[in-house]
Amino acid sequence: MTPERWSRVSPIFDAALEVAPQNREAFLAEACAGDEDVLLEVKRLLAEDERAEGFLDQPVIGPRAPTEGCNGSNSASQATKTTLAGKLIHGRFAIRARLGAGGMGEVLLAEDIKLKRCVALKRVAPKMRSDECYRERLLHEARRASAINNPHIAQVYDVLEEDDETFLLMEY
Repeated sequence: MTPERWSRVSPIFDAALEVAPQNREAFLAEACAGDEDVLLEVKRLLAEDERAEGFLDQPVIGPRAPTEGCNGSNSASQATKTTLAGKLIHGRFAIRARLGAGGMGEVLLAEDIKLKRCVALKRVAPKMRSDECYRERLLHEARRASAINNPHIAQVYDVLEEDDETFLLMEY
């Protein structure tokens, strides 16, 4: 999606989220003003939002951590400690902090030791790891997100599996 198209779709999508579901059709008809492509795109995003059920119930809001190194000295103000702090994932990604958590899982701030950059690692909550459905849902998210190149969507770099856990390696 081009930035111009996103600038048209995004505000309508955001506003539609605030409208009661039973009133959305009328709102969208007026907001899209006959632009069928925008209408279809907004409806697709609304359907995805309903299916997602909010992976992160507590999104990260606040300043970003430094882009070079993630040594914790200047990490994001919203980042919190995690029991995984200091652990290496795949021998290369050092966990620094937890960025956010929700009903389905959490997102961790990690340092890519090899490339010296911050990355985000998304993983399924411990209580759901044994359920293959949630693992498949995470992989489905990874496949769909990795097919998109948009400045408003975090890039998915890889899927890592270690110690019976699956991590999405993502742009931070």
